[in-house]
Amino acid sequence: MLNYTFKLCRNLLNDNILSEEDIDKIILVGGSCLSPVVQELIADEFSIELTSKIDPLTVVSRGAAIYAGSLEKPPSIAKKEKFSVVINHKNNKYYGKVFCLDDKFSFLGYSIEFKNDEFSSGRIPLNLDGTFNVNLPYGKLNINVYDGDVKVLLDEKSPNSIRGKKMFIPYLNNSFYIFNINSDFNVLFNQYLGLIKDIEWLKDYSIYLEEDIIDYIDRLIEMARRNPISLNQSSIYLDHLENIVEEFKMDLEYSVLLENVENKMRIIKENELFEMDADYENYNLDELKEFHSNLIEEYVRLNKNRVIEECFINLKFEGIYGNNEELAEDLIEKAHDAVDNKDYEELFDIINLLYELDERD
Repeated sequence: MLNYTFKLCRNLLNDNILSEEDIDKIILVGGSCLSPVVQELIADEFSIELTSKIDPLTVVSRGAAIYAGSLEKPPSIAKKEKFSVVINHKNNKYYGKVFCLDDKFSFLGYSIEFKNDEFSSGRIPLNLDGTFNVNLPYGKLNINVYDGDVKVLLDEKSPNSIRGKKMFIPYLNNSFYIFNINSDFNVLFNQYLGLIKDIEWLKDYSIYLEEDIIDYIDRLIEMARRNPISLNQSSIYLDHLENIVEEFKMDLEYSVLLENVENKMRIIKENELFEMDADYENYNLDELKEFHSNLIEEYVRLNKNRVIEECFINLKFEGIYGNNEELAEDLIEKAHDAVDNKDYEELFDIINLLYELDERD
């Protein structure tokens, strides 16, 4: 191994057009260089002074540190952490918690202040976990959080002021009651899980909600799991998220239904089946649902036998009959005979049986 190392050293000298006379000393690096045998072999190979004045065990790390210190450091891009407050009111006392998305954050040296033009609570030191409690007078009070003497940035999703038993949240542009709700965490958590499921479902249709609001609610829910102090604001934001999700679902339902109506209207027009009011593009969702229902009803009324055949075709090619495959095949064969004989009453009865066997939701 040492002979190979010596060869690499010779090659390095030759590549840089250097001789042993150009080298002042060899600095021993690494624990193996502490061995007298290794030192003797190096001395025999090179007529250069050996030195181990710098501890061979730490010389590499010291050299790396010196090199790192010589590098020009790029300007750091500091991420400004946004802070939020959950607040509750009970027996004329306000209590709550300052938090950020980083759940490991320590609030050593942080304080909170409630003030207006005529009153200031002073800077109330936060506990290490960000909790606080304080007696406050009635009236509008702005909320400030400090890191030492520096006022920090409050997230717009946090309450930024209180007035009696209400707090104002800029993100929602509304005021909400401050109270410690007795809601069961499990109820809120099930609401949360249902919304997450809906959000994932919307993604299948390329509908995406803002990640920051979802992250914020995730943090509130995580805190509520440990301490009921954030149950109230968790409930407020879950209701807000539920409204957003429902709006997206209604928009999606409208788009799908409109496309369905347009396709049916195109077929009706191409085949001159019947006349229908064509002003459906300006309908709202309820009006469009009613129009679609009337469209289907009229189509079935005028094309009853065709509809029955279409139902059979759907059940034949799309139906799932894993547990009753032989029975379904027998019914499908009988249905073909009914179609050939134009016996639509028999076909209708067979379709009802196939619907009962179909394992699709």
